[in-house]
Amino acid sequence: MEQIKRQLCYNFEENKRKKFITKSDCNVTQIEDLANELLYDIFEYLNSYNIYQSFFHLNHRFRSLLVESLLPLKIRIPLISSSSFDSYNQDMIMPNKQRIHSIQIFNTFMYDDEALSLSNKISLRTLILENIESDRLRNLLNQLTSLSYLSSLSIVTVDPVPYKNYIYREVFHLPLLQFCKLSLGNHYSLHLSTSPVNEQSSIEHLIIDYEIRDSELNNFLSCVPQLRRFSLKLSKDYRSTSTNIPCYVLNNLIHLSLKLSYNIPFATLEYIFINHFPFIEILCIYGNLTSIDANKWRQLISMHLLKLRIFDVMFEIVLYNDNQKAEYEEQVKLFQSSFWIERQWFFHSRLDQKLHSNRRILFTINPYRRKEYELHGETTAEDENQIIFKSVDLVQIQNEMAINQCMDYFPNVTTLTLSDGFSISTYRSIASGLNRILPLQQIKTLVIQCHHFSFLKMIKLLSYIPNLHRLTFQTMPLFKENKISIEQNEQFQSLCKTNSVATVTFRQICTLDKVQILIILFPHLQHLVMNIQMKDMELILRFLLNKNNHNLVLLSFKPASGVYFAHLNHLIRSGALASDHRRLHAYRELHLWW
Repeated sequence: MEQIKRQLCYNFEENKRKKFITKSDCNVTQIEDLANELLYDIFEYLNSYNIYQSFFHLNHRFRSLLVESLLPLKIRIPLISSSSFDSYNQDMIMPNKQRIHSIQIFNTFMYDDEALSLSNKISLRTLILENIESDRLRNLLNQLTSLSYLSSLSIVTVDPVPYKNYIYREVFHLPLLQFCKLSLGNHYSLHLSTSPVNEQSSIEHLIIDYEIRDSELNNFLSCVPQLRRFSLKLSKDYRSTSTNIPCYVLNNLIHLSLKLSYNIPFATLEYIFINHFPFIEILCIYGNLTSIDANKWRQLISMHLLKLRIFDVMFEIVLYNDNQKAEYEEQVKLFQSSFWIERQWFFHSRLDQKLHSNRRILFTINPYRRKEYELHGETTAEDENQIIFKSVDLVQIQNEMAINQCMDYFPNVTTLTLSDGFSISTYRSIASGLNRILPLQQIKTLVIQCHHFSFLKMIKLLSYIPNLHRLTFQTMPLFKENKISIEQNEQFQSLCKTNSVATVTFRQICTLDKVQILIILFPHLQHLVMNIQMKDMELILRFLLNKNNHNLVLLSFKPASGVYFAHLNHLIRSGALASDHRRLHAYRELHLWW
């Protein structure tokens, strides 16, 4: 097939070249002149919805290319309006069920039973379900048995799933599943059945993104004997498994990521590694421990984890007095022995001042392998030589001192978080300081946790981040500025014309005047998440549901109790608001889509 396509492409280009030479006037090649094979090659690099939006209604030829093709179809639906989704579903998804190879949906409203009926999608290889309600999840999972080719499955719910057994049962029965991610909330579930759900499960990479307890772990492992990569969270009430129960050892597991939600005793971790994961080669741990003992770790690794080659850990310990601090400083020295240096596992410790005079010490080994990094205001001996952290894609900065003293560089960061340790006086030079340690033009997501970040200062910072797509900020203090003066600000007007922010989350109480400012500042805004008082709901919705806000298609109130949902229905029944939108209340969140 590839040889035929190359020959067709060659013949086509040769004919075009001859035509160009023989003609006295030079015609510009149009996309309609391209051969079908070339168009299909181009389509492989584009999102399926963008292809549909651009070509489906262009002419009969392009419509036939999309509908009558036998090539695999990858459905990745971006955030679009309700009417656009209905058209796409009717024109592309429904008529092409047999050739859909992947489905990826992020909008909770798009889990329409008709659109996502899995029973007829027999060719499906990849299924990604994010922001789905647990009630709708059950109906979809019942159809998984028909997906005999499914190799990758990802499920992220908007609310905790109280009973997870039915999910395990359906997932572990899939014969060709290789990758599975389950993010089902931290609501404790019933224990997994003591008899394995499917002893021959083919899963090799499993991510459990919620807290799990010891009674589930051993049975989990018995269900996935082929597992090679495993990521999980241990809950704070984790207890050592009884020695009377045979432990299931994963012989193929080489990569383990472990997140500890509370102070886990070292004896518990030791039991887990020895009895379940003795053959791991890569170990990543993040969380709290009751103590850090270098000798115990050395003994565990040298005696039981003989294949371990990457030891990537970050421990947090809260100290309450100077005696504890002195004790842990002695432990730090033990991590600098030849055992650690020979393996090139370098140890760092940082002291972070917390509330109520409690101090948190961060112990880090091999931090350059982490996908996330946290900058504090303390320097270490290693800061004298710059390190380039190529694998880091998320940086969290605690305060302005961390920026000034950081000697390292993070070239591939796409997510930046500014914590609440900044002072207002340093905001003037924050952009230049940030650009020294990471490329601001690559930032796609910005989270500002500061409670005193001036809105005009935020606008100035955003002007240095031209490709920002998602913005989350804590407060919007206007100080002496009013709505009119802000809109007349030169930087405000410039940012309105240049930014491409599509999603904004405003965490504290938002009023109508602030909503109006946000809509003007971000003209490409598609999804707005905010916290409002119920008495302001009618005025805010009247403004936002106006057709002039043509890019905004999804609105979320967070938090919002059931009273908010009842009030919204009352406004619609009374005629105060139009009803030409879909609405959903789930897990203290109220969503409107139109």
